[in-house]
Amino acid sequence: MKLLSDRFSQNQAINILGGILLVGFVPLVHIGTNTLMCFPHPAGVSSLTTIPSVLCGSGSHHKLVAMGVIAFGVAALFMTLVVMALRQMPAMWEDKDFHAKFAFLLFRFRAPRAYWVIIHLIRNLSLAFIPLLETSNRNLQVALCFVVLLLFTVLQLQHRPGRIPLANLIDDLCSVSVLIGLVLTNISFESEGATDQLLGQIGSLFFICPLLLT
Repeated sequence: MKLLSDRFSQNQAINILGGILLVGFVPLVHIGTNTLMCFPHPAGVSSLTTIPSVLCGSGSHHKLVAMGVIAFGVAALFMTLVVMALRQMPAMWEDKDFHAKFAFLLFRFRAPRAYWVIIHLIRNLSLAFIPLLETSNRNLQVALCFVVLLLFTVLQLQHRPGRIPLANLIDDLCSVSVLIGLVLTNISFESEGATDQLLGQIGSLFFICPLLLT
């Protein structure tokens, strides 16, 4: 009985830790990318975008970069373990321990689409790295974000990975809402007219909608 209890506790611990890392994947990647984003000063030096008081290349910046590398490492290790678990899934599908350990990966998607969690992680990873491509070109960043989101939205509409139809519908609404918000807010940045400001406010509401739906 004690052996069964210990095994159950271990499975629970793995599932809880996996769920935390799944939720924290995007913040971990953002921590890493934020330490690499600098903007130039007229004097010829650069500051960290998120902490302008920190000069890029300084000792303080190097410490932050080290923290970012650790965050990247944890995110990469988590993604690798997720891939390994999903590769074992067909052979371990009848194993109750496997389901207990990796419930955080299996609860949301249908069995034939269990790999969809990897697609979500790739999407989030792509969006997190876009600001590093061209920090000074906002239009390019917005365009790349739009392309990535549109691509994954189309894939989602085609494959319907959610376990229940309502989950698929909510995902669809969230994705379309973000796409509309992205377009409207980008238009509002192009000028400072009253109409453009109104578009920006409406666009912000479309970003809030996914939070209300999830």
